[in-house]
Amino acid sequence: MMPRRLFLFDDELFLIDKYDGHHLTRISMRDMSCERMAISGNGPNEFIRIDALYQNTENKTISIYDNLKQIFSIYDYTRGWEFNDKTLIDNIKVLPQNKMYSLVPYKDQFVVNGIFGHQMFALLKPDFSIMGTFGRYPGDASLLGSYEFYLKNQTIIHTSEDDRCFVAAGFYNDWLSFYHEKAGKLVLQKEYFSC
Repeated sequence: MMPRRLFLFDDELFLIDKYDGHHLTRISMRDMSCERMAISGNGPNEFIRIDALYQNTENKTISIYDNLKQIFSIYDYTRGWEFNDKTLIDNIKVLPQNKMYSLVPYKDQFVVNGIFGHQMFALLKPDFSIMGTFGRYPGDASLLGSYEFYLKNQTIIHTSEDDRCFVAAGFYNDWLSFYHEKAGKLVLQKEYFSC
């Protein structure tokens, strides 16, 4: 098992780790049971590349973002941790011109990094539609949209616990940006580059 990402929802730990025909491992923290889930494939309720999970505790749903299908699949987890037609609530297609990579909750919305025209981040509504975009790419943007461009601009994104700020850090370009909320928008506060 070599997980790319970890998500803790209540007493359930989810690991994104594609192998053996599945994309997720669920570990129950109550009894330490382990289950492989999220079948690999291109059909309904199957996944090609899961990049994000989100739990909505109010309406008891889990949302799964498949980056290659560019779809958010929303499931009702009160019926069990299975992803099938019985638990599926909706599939929301992302507009093809927008490419999303990582998603983090922010208040009752989401911040996502990706390619949004020539901007790096988007603020999403709870239904995953785009409210607005912001943030410029550091360095050369001539390869915008290519995999090489993505590798050069990979970021880790995170919001503060009180949702007052948002931070992005580049993997390969020694870049760090801090955004804070001003008049309902996330505005660049500080940015650092190494020399």
